[in-house]
Parts: sequence; C-alpha cells; structure tokens
Amino acid sequence: MDNYSKGSPVIEEWLDLDDNEAESGGYGDPPAVDPNNNVEPRRQKRVHQPRYTCHEILVKQGFDGCQELMRSVKEAGIHAFRVHRIKAFGCGHPNCTFRTARQDYISRHEEGHDTTRSSRHGATRGKRCENSFRRRHQLAQQRILELQARILALEEKLDVTNAAQNQILALQAKIACLENELAITKVAQVFF
Repeated sequence: MDNYSKGSPVIEEWLDLDDNEAESGGYGDPPAVDPNNNVEPRRQKRVHQPRYTCHEILVKQGFDGCQELMRSVKEAGIHAFRVHRIKAFGCGHPNCTFRTARQDYISRHEEGHDTTRSSRHGATRGKRCENSFRRRHQLAQQRILELQARILALEEKLDVTNAAQNQILALQAKIACLENELAITKVAQVFF
C-alpha cells in the first residue's frame, strides 16, 4: 500500500485535522485576513508643517533672528532663548520690564496688572510689575522693626534667663541677616 493513496495513514491523518487547524492552514498560522472586512485602518497623527521663523518672532520685539522654521510660536520662543539668549516675549504695559521665552507666560503675567486680589487679610491692590526689590526692601525694614520690638520686650523683663538671652541673640542674628538684605536690595534698586 502506498503512503499517499486514499486509504494510507498519512492521508487519514491529514483528513483528521480539527477545524481550527484547517482554517489556519494546520501550522498554527493566523487565519487569513478577509479582504471584505471593513475594519478602519489606524489614524496617523497629523504632522504640522513648520510655519514660524525665529526672525518673525524676534522682529516684533526689536531683535534680529535666524530663518530656522518652527512648528509653533512657543517652540520659536524657546529656540530664541536657548540659541540666541533672547527672551522673545515682553509685557505690553508701560514701565513693565517683564520678559519671557514663552508666549503663554505673558498672558498669565498680564492678568496680574491692576487687579484687586483678595487675601486672608482683606483685599489688596497689587501690581505684579511693581519693583520686587523695592518690595523686598520694605518687607525687610518692617521685619527688622518687629524683631527689635521683640528684643526690647525680652530685655524689659526683670529676670533675664539663659533662654531669654539665647532668644535675644537669635533675634539679633536675624536682624543682621535682614540688614544685609536691605543693603543688597538698596543696591539692586539702583541698577534695576
């Protein structure tokens, strides 16, 4: 009897394949893809074409830039800062020197101009563009006066203990640090 004739064991074994193997070809291969199946292909991300140049962004601010193409204004601003060391976006308010490398920071900064902000101690009129050195100087002066008042209160006690003396020394050290801060902010106000 021939191995490949109708009654042979090879043919009988081949005919006894179960349904899954018969569909997949018998070798564990995945079933063939049905061309009539209407499965949508995956959508690919849309690639944005570069349309902004560093030059276009910097010319508006009075600087010169390169002609390198960027995909967004934000990317062009970051490029201008990293490559040319220029903060491309500035605040539009008069007497405001705030500059940044990102356009979205400008809108957040401008929200703070001439707004009334509430705080725990009541509403305060605040300008974010106010000279920060001047404000630091005022806060340091105020804190020095508070610390000096605490020292006087401790010294007025009849019996000054070691703990009170240690507190006085600590307060005097804080005053010395604040006086250094006053000197720094006074010099900084002249230059800025």
